[in-house]
Amino acid sequence: MHATESCINLATGTYEKTVHETVDWLVVMILELFDHGHTPVMGKRDFTKAFRSVPICKDHWQWAWVLMYHKDRRFMIQFWGVCFGCTAAVFAFHRVGALLTRIVRKLMKAPLARYVDDAFAASREDIVWTSLKCLDFVTTLTGFRLDDAKSADDQIHMLVLGSAVELMIASRAVAIRVAEEKAERWSAD
Repeated sequence: MHATESCINLATGTYEKTVHETVDWLVVMILELFDHGHTPVMGKRDFTKAFRSVPICKDHWQWAWVLMYHKDRRFMIQFWGVCFGCTAAVFAFHRVGALLTRIVRKLMKAPLARYVDDAFAASREDIVWTSLKCLDFVTTLTGFRLDDAKSADDQIHMLVLGSAVELMIASRAVAIRVAEEKAERWSAD
């Protein structure tokens, strides 16, 4: 349970746990493909405005207002999708992401990993309907959008979750390190 800073007012209550895959899942996919004699390629997808894409129940719109002040002016904004920063947004999109991932894994029998609003996978280079192409199809059917600018397919070098992942085809291995810009930013602090 989480309460406001004053501990007087209960702000959020949940017993639900979120589960996310890490870049380790991608490494396992790659090594499995190498072990079975395949040449893997990697890819990734990012959900566009993931939290705001989950609609709020119409009966709850009366509580979905935010009041802001800017330069002595007052602005009232009403949200029809869950707001980024709200605890409820995390759990709402977690359920959506988990469902979409499960559809790809179970119904389409394709390996897919997800961390919040980032999906990533490795597949054989000769596969046309990769797990990410399946995710493209499922999101088109369900109305959730993916950010084309952040999408990548058929990669042997890829940045994912702050890590630079590189396929070493000749040695049938994978190298992983902290992405250069992340390392610079973290070392500057």
